[in-house]
Amino acid sequence: MMWTPIAALVCVGIALAIAAVIMLAIRSKLKSVRREHSACNYERPGSFALTKQKDAFLYRNITRIPRAQPRRR
Repeated sequence: MMWTPIAALVCVGIALAIAAVIMLAIRSKLKSVRREHSACNYERPGSFALTKQKDAFLYRNITRIPRAQPRRR
């Protein structure tokens, strides 16, 4: 059997249709998930207590190693 361009397109179309059905089935299970604009809806009331109003940067460790330069002839 020789493949023609039309037969190849039909096979690709069938594969895309099957993939779309599978992806829509998976996506339909995620309907309860929604994007929130602020984090206040993720936090449980009373579970977070901020004790100080400052942010301390404790450590800074930078190591620099020179790159090997290509040799010129």
